[in-house]
Amino acid sequence: VEGTELHKAAPTPHQINEDWLRPVLEKLLEALDYLHGQGLLHRDIKPNNILLLSDGTPVLIDFGLARETSEGPTSLLAAFTPGYSPLEQNIRDKRGPWTDLYALGATCYFLLTRETPPDCHERTDDDPYRPLSQRPELSGRFSTAVLEGIDRALRMPRHERWQTAQAWLDYLQEKKPHGEVVSGCKSRP
Repeated sequence: VEGTELHKAAPTPHQINEDWLRPVLEKLLEALDYLHGQGLLHRDIKPNNILLLSDGTPVLIDFGLARETSEGPTSLLAAFTPGYSPLEQNIRDKRGPWTDLYALGATCYFLLTRETPPDCHERTDDDPYRPLSQRPELSGRFSTAVLEGIDRALRMPRHERWQTAQAWLDYLQEKKPHGEVVSGCKSRP
């Protein structure tokens, strides 16, 4: 696949707007919905693992750490990228679609701020995360749905995050999320 890494192709934080971000985010959510529907987790979503094709289509690449959701802990490779990986990243019975959605939220956070989100280990007590929905410099360029959607993806308790890519996509498209399960169990209706 020929394309440019997302963080190189994206407009600067002062130039990026919803018209650019929303189609990219929605296509990535559709791709994750498909991947998760196959019982797989990517486990390494970050800006340089997404290519942007010349027509603006994002392509998720580097499936070297992808694992089945039911597979045990990674034995040879530690799958953890500071700022993009949630606490449960390598714990088999705690990871699920919400794990990849955290990383996608972190990727969006980076695109809007050009800052790596605070590492999850720094967020356990006095969380330094500054919600995007509370940043006045972003409110004029992005809808509440986009900013709050990213903030929700980055919540520390996994049961408070989006449980499925489809639920986040439905929220963006102003549909009532279906199949949303807060318990952390599989969430397909």
